[in-house]
Amino acid sequence: MQSITFITDWDKSDYYLGALKGSIISHCEPVPGFIDITHQIEHYQYQEAAFVLRNSYHHFPKGTIHINTVNNRNENPVPYIAASFDDHFFISPDSGVINLLVRDKAHEVILMEPGDRYAPTFPELSYISRGICHIYQKKSISGLGKPYTLKETRYIRPQIEQNQIIGIITHIDGFGNIITNITRKIFEEAGRNRKFSILLKGKPHGIEKINDGYNESVNELIAVFNSGDLLEIAHMNYPANKSLGLRTGDRIKITFK
Repeated sequence: MQSITFITDWDKSDYYLGALKGSIISHCEPVPGFIDITHQIEHYQYQEAAFVLRNSYHHFPKGTIHINTVNNRNENPVPYIAASFDDHFFISPDSGVINLLVRDKAHEVILMEPGDRYAPTFPELSYISRGICHIYQKKSISGLGKPYTLKETRYIRPQIEQNQIIGIITHIDGFGNIITNITRKIFEEAGRNRKFSILLKGKPHGIEKINDGYNESVNELIAVFNSGDLLEIAHMNYPANKSLGLRTGDRIKITFK
């Protein structure tokens, strides 16, 4: 069974997801299997959608089709793309989500044609079921439109100096854990096994060790590398973002001694 995943910013009370799945079932044979990754992305927050997609898509089998509907572009028709990357397929508005996913790695992108029954208030109906059925049958995005260059999107990388790393908070999960753009590789290459301190706003003392997991006492701040190998700050049994007053985009500084 072909698997189709969904990432949207649609409210649970809306009919959009049900209508889209119904359209896919009506047009595609055999019927694919649907997997909902999340429908709780904040409206128009394409960077959040890109983070979720980047850290989830590769856990699915090769050939999976991933659907993103998070869009921050007010255009008619909405520029929808089909992409092939890392032996997976993606259908998304060109909002920056796919650019942040592929970055500078090899990929193929097609600008999809809107079709004869384009619905400007619900463009997903015009693009997605047709795109899925085509990929389902052809195992390729060729034939869905013309080759296309993705909208340029700025990816903020950590700043690395001799004795410090300055990163940013890229995501706050449902537990309030703070996830940064500092990877384990960047941390280890910059640190060179030196002592370190992770400095946080409003805290006189930094975090000076990396934990293996969430196994510390209540009310303690800890640092871990999560399943995506990204530095994460957690506050045991309490949302770290609330206790620290931090939000997406705030800076995180690590100093080495």
